[in-house]
This record gives sequence, structure tokens and C-alpha cells, in this order.
Amino acid sequence: ARRSVHDDRRASSSSSTEDDAKTRAPSPSSASSSIPAPEAEHTWVDRALPPALAPYAKLARIDRPVGVYLLMWPCFWSIAVAAAPGAAPDPTLLALFGAGSVLLRGAGCTINDMWDKDIDKLVARTRNRPIASGAVSPAAA
Repeated sequence: ARRSVHDDRRASSSSSTEDDAKTRAPSPSSASSSIPAPEAEHTWVDRALPPALAPYAKLARIDRPVGVYLLMWPCFWSIAVAAAPGAAPDPTLLALFGAGSVLLRGAGCTINDMWDKDIDKLVARTRNRPIASGAVSPAAA
């Protein structure tokens, strides 16, 4: 029997699909519960804060500062632009907006965890977040 180019492509694509399935990483839904979630890792928050405060710091994602930076830098830039030409930005305003960025980020993470607590329990990456794991109750948050 004569084989065409299309037959060769189908044969090679089906074998590569089988090979891909063997080497493909497991999907998050098939991941076993023995794999620790990122939030389960001990961070500097666990070492620096008393055990009673660590879950609240993790709830506010104090150990992951990128969100604070994203809120803080536009504020700092605006304060610097608003300063008199050649003068340094007002340190009181910088401190006030810096603290506000930390508080606002913490509030946003907290309300997100409260809204998603049922979903977070089912996702490997988020199952150890303080509200989903039960370390902090929604009322205490």
C-alpha cells in the first residue's frame, strides 16, 4: 500500500502527542496534596514575628512586597514631581503614602482571601493561605 505525506504527518503527530503526554507535568488538579504550597514555606515572617502574628502578616502578604511597590512608586513619583524644583520630596508625605501602600495592599489581599476562601481550599497554590487553612478566621481577619 502506498503512504502519502499526510499519513506520515499523522503518524508522527500521534507519536509525539503520546510522548508529550508521558513527559508533561501533572495538572494542578492532579497534583498530590503532599506537595507543599508556596504559602507553606517558612519565610522571614515566621522567623521575625511572634507565632500569633505570623498568620496575619501572611494574610496581608507582608512577605511578598511587590504589590506594595506597585502602589508605592506612583505615589512617591507624584510627591517628587510636586516638590519645589531642586528640593527633596517631603519625607512626611513619603512616609504617609508608604504606610498607606502597605495598609492598602494588606486590605486588598485580606478581602480577596475572604471572598475566595472556598476556592483557595481547592487550589494547591493557595490552600495554605491563612483564611483557607483556618489559621485566621474570617471574623478575625
